[in-house]
Amino acid sequence: MTTARAILHAATCWPAIALGVGSHCSSHEARIFSCDTGKGVVSVCASQDLSARNGYLQYRFGPLGQPSLMFPEITARPEKDVRVMTLTFAGGGGAYIRFRRSQYAYVVYDALIKGSGVRAGVAVIHAGKTIANLSCKNPASSSLGPDFFAAAGLVTDDDDFEIP
Repeated sequence: MTTARAILHAATCWPAIALGVGSHCSSHEARIFSCDTGKGVVSVCASQDLSARNGYLQYRFGPLGQPSLMFPEITARPEKDVRVMTLTFAGGGGAYIRFRRSQYAYVVYDALIKGSGVRAGVAVIHAGKTIANLSCKNPASSSLGPDFFAAAGLVTDDDDFEIP
C-alpha cells in the first residue's frame, strides 16, 4: 500500500486518527469511553443501534489506530461477558463496565471522588486480583452511567470493584 493510500485508508476507516480525537471508534460507531493511558488508548465502542435487543459493544486497547486487544473478538450483542455498575458514595459517584475474558476482566471506569477528583481508566483483573491499573492521562470522553446502561439493556455486575 502506498503512503497516500495508507493515509486515505486511515482517514476513512479511523476518522479519530485523522481528527486527533484519541479513540479506536470509527465514525459509524458511538464512542462510549475513550482516553489515553500513556501505554495505549482504551476505548469502548458501540454500534449506533445498541439497545436491549440489538447492536454490539466492544473493548479496544492499544496504540491509536492499531488496537492490540479487541474484546469480544466479534461484534455481537453483549450478553454474558459484559457487566455494568453505577456507584454512589458521599461526595461523588461513578460507573464502570466490566468485560470478562476467561480468567481476565477489563474494567473501564469513570468516577468523581470527593477529595481525589476525577478518576478514569482501565483496571486489568486476573483471577480476582487487580494486576494493572492504567489511569487516563487526559480527561476521558465518557458516556458511562445509568442512562446509557439502561438504554443498552446491560446486566448489573455481581462482582466487587473499587475505583483505584
